Amino acid sequence: MIGRFVRFNSNLVPSSGKKTPQRGGLTIMDPSLSKLLKPKPHYDATKLKEGSSFEFHSGPNPSQQYQHQIESKVKGKSKFQKLLPSLLISGGICWGIFAYHYYTHDFNEEKDTDAGLLTLEKFLPYVVTFNYKIDEDHYLIELTRKNRAEKLLQINQQKLFDGSRIWSIEIAQPDINITRNYTPLPFYVAGVNPTTGKPHLRLVSKLEEEGKFVVIVKRYKQGEMSRWLTSRPLLSTIKVKGPHVEWKPPGNPINQLTDRAQMSNTLKDLPFDAPPENYTPDNLLFYAGGTGVYPALQMLYSPNPPRGFTEVFWSVHNKSEILPQLNTLNHYLEISNRAKIWILDSSSGRRLTEKDIKRPQDRGFLLAQKGWLGFLSNSETVSTESIENNLEAQVWKEQRKRQIKEDIERQLRGEKPLVAHSDAVDVQDKDKDQDSNAQHLSDSRLLKQKDTPPNALQAWIGGLWGKETPGATFALVCGPERYEEFVCGKSDRNNAQGVDRAEIEGVMGDKGWVRGGREGKGVWRLVG
Repeated sequence: MIGRFVRFNSNLVPSSGKKTPQRGGLTIMDPSLSKLLKPKPHYDATKLKEGSSFEFHSGPNPSQQYQHQIESKVKGKSKFQKLLPSLLISGGICWGIFAYHYYTHDFNEEKDTDAGLLTLEKFLPYVVTFNYKIDEDHYLIELTRKNRAEKLLQINQQKLFDGSRIWSIEIAQPDINITRNYTPLPFYVAGVNPTTGKPHLRLVSKLEEEGKFVVIVKRYKQGEMSRWLTSRPLLSTIKVKGPHVEWKPPGNPINQLTDRAQMSNTLKDLPFDAPPENYTPDNLLFYAGGTGVYPALQMLYSPNPPRGFTEVFWSVHNKSEILPQLNTLNHYLEISNRAKIWILDSSSGRRLTEKDIKRPQDRGFLLAQKGWLGFLSNSETVSTESIENNLEAQVWKEQRKRQIKEDIERQLRGEKPLVAHSDAVDVQDKDKDQDSNAQHLSDSRLLKQKDTPPNALQAWIGGLWGKETPGATFALVCGPERYEEFVCGKSDRNNAQGVDRAEIEGVMGDKGWVRGGREGKGVWRLVG
């Protein structure tokens, strides 16, 4: 199909069928008149072009409308009026911060900010976590450091119990502003018998068990402090300061060697305590009345107890005031040849007599030093300074010999020695003229050491301990005034330092004991 396109021109005049007459052209203008006319402008089609442009603007959005409203409101206001909302908001924020700190801040000046378990600078809060009545007059109280879990996370954790000293705590009674010292024992309550309510005590032996201890308090009818302390309910807070060191034994070279194992609730866990070869430990004699025995038990139950033998004479009104668990541990002390505890029950007619108070003995290692230094007569006095000058060399030789022993044992087991051969030879050459005991142990002696019992129970069964109690070098007395006066005479602490200045009298004075001394025969009175 073929289409036909026709262009439509609106400028054409429709024909009517009639022919229009042709007209003639314009006459030629006179040249003289053309000069009078305006010059003919140059025609430029681009300049005659006309165009139109249109812009459509959208209306303001809600945020712009709000801004216009704010501007219209503040228009004509002062600078202060314009800043007033900002000032109010800033003031509200500051008030909120102040209120938060005010209501959450503890304004108590005695707030517990100390990281230690005990300190001598101020009283720290402890919580009563257990209170048990032993008999009519005696109570067992367990004290736990407040926020104990937080304090145990400290890097330099404090270790309270150490058998190389006797220490006490000071408890404050805030109502009447008095304080009194008590001797803590290294126990904590691990459980309670649901039938009898009796506590199950465990020894504090690890760092994570620190921060708890027990005190045994005797309640007196006229004693304001004892009645207040024994009536404290559970979870009540009391103030404690310490540790106050009451006594430290004079130095002995044996204390610089290995530590002694702590007492255990089971003898099979207590290692065999072999007697030292070259040094004689200091034996102790302890006379105690009532609760005055707990300083001795603190030393014997703590880690690293005294190396020597301890003999205790404990005077009580009735055996019912003694915890059964203490009787068990005291029996274990006797089996392991560490102590002998005589319980003098006055209700059964057994009291302390002059026969129970023994005569003193000289220090064993000082007698040995007399032989080394050439002092052969027992009547000659030995200077403590001259003895101590030689102690360091003797302790060094003892340590080197122990290293050589361990080296030989490792060689027999096929292991690499810890001490180099050249060092061992040097030690032997150095000590050959002074002490022949620095040589290597023989194989027969090593085999003999392997036959030693594995624990204290096997040693007791094998009968390795002697039946006689050894003599004592030092003595401690702690008890009521009349008891103290009979044993060693009255104490005199009427001085600025609070140190006992009185000489030893009583039965101990008659038997040759003197007031504390480093060379033996010394007596110390402890505050009961």
